[in-house]
Amino acid sequence: RISRGLSAMENLTFIEKLGNLSKKMAVIVAIVSSLTTLCGAAWSLLEFAKATRERANVARIAQLTTYQSFGDLLKRYHTIEKMTDDFMRRYRKNPPDLAALMRQYQTGSSIYYADELKDFREIHQFYEELGTLIRFKAIDFELVFQTVIFPSDFYEDTQPLQALISQHWFELRSDTKNRALNDFGFNLSELRRNYEARRAGKPVVWAQP
Repeated sequence: RISRGLSAMENLTFIEKLGNLSKKMAVIVAIVSSLTTLCGAAWSLLEFAKATRERANVARIAQLTTYQSFGDLLKRYHTIEKMTDDFMRRYRKNPPDLAALMRQYQTGSSIYYADELKDFREIHQFYEELGTLIRFKAIDFELVFQTVIFPSDFYEDTQPLQALISQHWFELRSDTKNRALNDFGFNLSELRRNYEARRAGKPVVWAQP
């Protein structure tokens, strides 16, 4: 007997209730187990999808560049590094007449692509592209910081020229309010700002794409 003080009928009822309770517990355990499995599978799928999107983004960015490896980028950097030094020596000695450039070329875009500013354009484009690659996480910033010297003098000394190009990029448009290319050199500016922050031991924060 299960309980000395219970009748045979009471014992049978108690056993039936106990059996029903065990069945219900088994069902609950099965449901919880199934939900846990489903949640785990869903989380795995989300993580896989996230990783796939990130790899796809990096792959798309890589397709936009001619660099097959970081070593190729460094080779290009060393060429630009020498070009920047040569350009800055000439620029300091004989800065361009901005008013004359505007009269000659009429638009900021034409000034930017002028043959006489070929070196300026190549330097500017290199660091703009480098800032873009870092901002979109195709290249690690700390790796770049440790191997590439950002030319702060180039950025600072050519600010008047950069502003002229940016503000008058679409100068021949009839709508005077839409003649500027406001995002001209945006990633270059982001790169410079974060280099300065890193040099000062401050947090490095990139603008969201």
